[in-house]
Amino acid sequence: AERNGQRCEDATDDLLLGVYRMPRPDALDRRYLEANPHALSNLLVVDVDEPDAALRALSANGSHPLPNAVVENPRNGHAHLHWWLREPFPRTEYARRKPLAYAAAVTEGLRRAVDGDIGYSGLLTKNPVHPSWSTHWLHTEPYDLGELEAELGGNMPSTRWLHTKKRLADPSGLGRNCAIFHEARQWATRPGLMREYLPTQDSEGLARAISHEVH
Repeated sequence: AERNGQRCEDATDDLLLGVYRMPRPDALDRRYLEANPHALSNLLVVDVDEPDAALRALSANGSHPLPNAVVENPRNGHAHLHWWLREPFPRTEYARRKPLAYAAAVTEGLRRAVDGDIGYSGLLTKNPVHPSWSTHWLHTEPYDLGELEAELGGNMPSTRWLHTKKRLADPSGLGRNCAIFHEARQWATRPGLMREYLPTQDSEGLARAISHEVH
């Protein structure tokens, strides 16, 4: 997205105060910014909420590919681990499902390798150039998804991973927020629900029903 000819990004200094769209130069001054543009992904991020996050990132031999960057909170050792992709992949509703599922599986493999946070949405990441964080640049070359998969070995989930009850109940993957929105949109526009609420124009009842389903 652009504003007055400038690329805009989601960013914030405090997650509790909300996330705002702003020109990129302003976003780069914030502590958190969007990990990827809304339509493309060229960065895989795993959140490790443990004091030894950097050590887990470095212990890559036989476990996982070395991250390109570790963006660490110097106060508690928690960090976001970044893997750069050589070729971005689209993630709009018109994108092919197979590449999205493959990227989600690779991200899950990376998360398992370092025991990252299963609930991390992937929307925002610690800004690696912000002075609040200690950023360690570990690997200069981007990866292909196939290269990441090969190094993950047994940490890669099975091909049926996306269809397990646990995965369907907690759709984190490339972004739990996006997954919830997608599922809720499909649920809310099914003909049965429309026949129940549209004739009476009961918008408040429909909103309550959607909110209940999302929760």
